Amino acid sequence: MRSLWKRSSLAALALGLVPAGCAREDEPPVAIEVLGEGVEMSILNMDTNLTREGVRRARLRADTADFIGEEQIRMRPVELIFYDEQGNELSVVTGDEGLFNETTEDMEAWGSVVAIDRRDDQRLETSRLRYVATEDRLFGDEPFTLYKDNGRTVLRGSAFETDPGLSSVLMFDSSGRTAQPPGGAPAPAPQPEEADVETPSPADTAGRIEPDTTRAAARGTGARP
Repeated sequence: MRSLWKRSSLAALALGLVPAGCAREDEPPVAIEVLGEGVEMSILNMDTNLTREGVRRARLRADTADFIGEEQIRMRPVELIFYDEQGNELSVVTGDEGLFNETTEDMEAWGSVVAIDRRDDQRLETSRLRYVATEDRLFGDEPFTLYKDNGRTVLRGSAFETDPGLSSVLMFDSSGRTAQPPGGAPAPAPQPEEADVETPSPADTAGRIEPDTTRAAARGTGARP
């Protein structure tokens, strides 16, 4: 995907960048915020579209965006909205903080991270996840909880991999439960096919299932904070 803006086009929006000659003599001086170490520019209310072959596939938003080095943007908080091929909102990922790579267009979010499926009303909660643009997939190496069926089905695991729409979730060390519907018989526990969840078979590994660390390292967006 490609963003619709360049770093140079945002220079005028940097915090505190107001020409001195524009200030009136009777106006009090304006305090200029000092940028943090390594921050070249900081802007408020960043909002940009990410496209593929001229079609908007995602929208990246942040209240505060700090431009670090030549290719990284640190955001607080961060919101990444995905769209389908028809332009309908597919899902949204939010996090307390995030890091976006302008070259690869990968994004990592951490803190209180939530991914919501707009079509089936699924909700995935975790502490950190990565979006890898070349694969168009989300990866998480931290414990997570996935809520389905209006919260009646709760699935947990130690790591996951999924498409942005959460339509097919690969879970590691998974477990779950299905709550009893009000006034009805206990609902059956969902099978992987019914829950749209892929779980590695016991034959694939003995004991705890670990994510492929070689692939995970290649998908990273850069150094963690």
